[in-house]
Amino acid sequence: MTIPLILPEAACPHRCVFCNQHTITGKHKGPSQQEIEETIGQYLSTKRASVTHVEVGCFGGSFTGLPEEEMLGVLRAIRPWITSGEVHGIRISTRPDYITPQKLALLKEMHVTTVELGVQSHRDRVLLASGRGHTAAHTEKASTMILEGGFRLGHQLMIGLPGEEEGDEVYNAETSIRQQAADIRIYPVLVLKGTELATRYLQGTYQPLTLEVALIKAKRMVERFDQAGCNTIKVGLHPSESFSRGELMAGPWHPNFRQKMWRCGDVGR
Repeated sequence: MTIPLILPEAACPHRCVFCNQHTITGKHKGPSQQEIEETIGQYLSTKRASVTHVEVGCFGGSFTGLPEEEMLGVLRAIRPWITSGEVHGIRISTRPDYITPQKLALLKEMHVTTVELGVQSHRDRVLLASGRGHTAAHTEKASTMILEGGFRLGHQLMIGLPGEEEGDEVYNAETSIRQQAADIRIYPVLVLKGTELATRYLQGTYQPLTLEVALIKAKRMVERFDQAGCNTIKVGLHPSESFSRGELMAGPWHPNFRQKMWRCGDVGR
């Protein structure tokens, strides 16, 4: 079981063309120490007896890009549950270019066990077109450092990014497998209000994937990850209150994306 703590756009140095974390997460600021304590306590109080492994996940932004004291503040707030044995580890999400040996050493000391990288794509042309601000080489280097540091490695990938070509989803899956990512999340690109992608969509310079094509691409990836023994944690986005307020302009969103994916066919691959 993973107890989520959301830090929307925390420390992100770039505004990617697709990104509006406030809309995706429904959060506009990170949790206070009291909110962290209340969230963990609430989840633990409702935990099923069959759950034997519990971790806290810090998601929504570039965790290792936070000022050190702010980062330590979050980790220290979690530590009492680590000490008591009720929580067994911490999972954080960050950018590939925000990984250094010094930061990994600090994470290890503070009981972080899994580091997920916002990879999005292993193609430099796609990263450039998406305004990511890092390269595929950053991802490969960061992945190696994370594994050598004794952490579990996660990769977050997207389908339907600007500049993406046919077959890139397979390349991305196979590259993440080669880099030994154990945990995978796959997100289809959605057009959200307040993003550069929304402007491109209205101008007609960006066309999102249809739901059918997104399902097929995701299925190709998950099949390869399953064959390699990777754990695909998530495929698609959960419903958000913001979506119902008209923030979602276009794109392949479905409330049961993963379930629908397994019922779709495939063509030519």
